[in-house]
Amino acid sequence: MALPAPFGRFPGLALAVAPGRPEPVDSFVSDGYTTLPVRPGDEERMRHDH
Repeated sequence: MALPAPFGRFPGLALAVAPGRPEPVDSFVSDGYTTLPVRPGDEERMRHDH
């Protein structure tokens, strides 16, 4: 995933878990996470509520 796209659309994007909590991929080929739960932030929630 290209990171500028989600941050541009959801400027308040934040981790939905504690820092250090996402589980890393067990691989020497990839340096990432199995999942990366996020929440869109207050601005996005307010936009959908009104």
